Amino acid sequence: MITILERLNRSLSSGFLEIFGDDELNRFTREKSAFSSGGENTLIRIAASLQDRLSRSEAEGAAITIGKFAYPHIKNEFPDELKFREAQFRILPIDDRIRTGLTRLVETVLNPGGVPIVLEETDSVFRFSLENTQFSEKTGTIPIACIAGMVLECCADISGGKTYRSELENRRELRLFKKPIGH
Repeated sequence: MITILERLNRSLSSGFLEIFGDDELNRFTREKSAFSSGGENTLIRIAASLQDRLSRSEAEGAAITIGKFAYPHIKNEFPDELKFREAQFRILPIDDRIRTGLTRLVETVLNPGGVPIVLEETDSVFRFSLENTQFSEKTGTIPIACIAGMVLECCADISGGKTYRSELENRRELRLFKKPIGH
């Protein structure tokens, strides 16, 4: 049986493929990074690879885009966990749909997939915090930037195309503002 980690890794690799193409994906797959181990997390490997090849701002931008392109693959890999297609979810008011969708993404995909995120909510923002320093000490803001891409695309998907603003607060935190841009 395929694990959640393997399914998440496959989705992230698909996002990487859409940005960089087959040749780079093959090179990335063959590459042995300092983070390689059994059951490795592709997010850490992507972060290390981008950090080695690009400037910080280019790596962050690429990571956000990889996250955005990985999201549809995540949605297709985890339909039973996310339950975004169920009528009960689709009829929720938009604020509840965003809250429920983000909670499901974190609790049923990212956390079990080896990406330790804590999701907190205030009146105006959702705060995503990476709990494992392995994701930020050597790879900087790249992992949280990739998560930002996933979260932004998830919100656009489940809100009917609305765009939300986010900010990377430090190496391990993302703030997603609840009010869509222009609404």
